Amino acid sequence: MLLPGTPVTIRALKYDGREYRRWQATYNATVSGGVVLEAVFSAVVEGRTPFFGGDRAVEYFYTDRGYNVIAGYAPDGSLRACYCNICTPAQFANTPTGAEISFIDLDLDLLVWPDGRCELIDEAEFAQNSIAYGYPQEVQAAVHAAVSALQHAVHKRVHPFTGSACSPLPDASQSS
Repeated sequence: MLLPGTPVTIRALKYDGREYRRWQATYNATVSGGVVLEAVFSAVVEGRTPFFGGDRAVEYFYTDRGYNVIAGYAPDGSLRACYCNICTPAQFANTPTGAEISFIDLDLDLLVWPDGRCELIDEAEFAQNSIAYGYPQEVQAAVHAAVSALQHAVHKRVHPFTGSACSPLPDASQSS
């Protein structure tokens, strides 16, 4: 069991298992099916996200869902957006260098804006990688099911999409 403030390494993998992104976060809480981490975006932020260096990230990683959610907050505390990666369920490991979470990114992403609007992005990348990596039909179906589940969660305001779009850190009553 992790204690709040424990460093966690996040590893994003491609379908062939190759790591293409790594970052550090700290453990904050356990939620149903997963964990909540916190981080601060570095000065170099991927161009297609609505986040900037110095923004606070509240990250939700699940072992029972085909997505993760990264809520990005401006320095003044206002929500910029939630960036939802469609991926395999998170894998948790204790390595010799510490706690680690990894997932296979399956290309599609859903941006959820503070007003609750959803924008599906990276459809061309998904189509291209479906061929390049030979995504089996069951993987492609799981990707589409995850998008639908996310859109449903946003529409129904299911955690972490409570409040205007993404909630702030869960309080003790939401932790399990």
